[in-house]
Amino acid sequence: MLAMLVMMQTDAIKELAGVKNKLESALIKEASSKIEINTLVRKFSKSGQSREIILMLDPAHVINRNHILAAYSNAVFSFHDNENISKNIGIETMLFMSFTKQIKDAIAISGAKDNSHFILFCSSTPALKKAQRYVRIKKEFYPSKKEQAHAAKQLGLKSYSAGSLLYKMASLKLSD
Repeated sequence: MLAMLVMMQTDAIKELAGVKNKLESALIKEASSKIEINTLVRKFSKSGQSREIILMLDPAHVINRNHILAAYSNAVFSFHDNENISKNIGIETMLFMSFTKQIKDAIAISGAKDNSHFILFCSSTPALKKAQRYVRIKKEFYPSKKEQAHAAKQLGLKSYSAGSLLYKMASLKLSD
């Protein structure tokens, strides 16, 4: 019994380490493009046959880096536990970012609306290199407190703290 418990803990640690590695390789940038958003989505979807994730997000609905990384982490675990709603980890990430279980709503809330300014989330450096063929990277994404408060309000949160984000995402998972 003890050996089985130790094996389960070891597996859990390996899972967490795998997610940690994924989070550490993720890149979050402010970006723009001359190409329309719908065209970019099609281009990135075609290149999305690999495990690389490229998301273009609406800055008005992205609170901060923790918001994206927590959503991505939840999406990874959802796929691992076979509890995912979508067939695509990028869409699953947007579901968690938007605090909804409806794919159409998640895209409408979190998806980029304007090609002149959006948040680019890439799961790795190779994904960023693919994205750079079509987008112009402006800078790292570090929103001001005012921008964070505005995005939190847009998403129906009273606070932009990590605790508020995680609580809202956990309640989404528990609302089955």
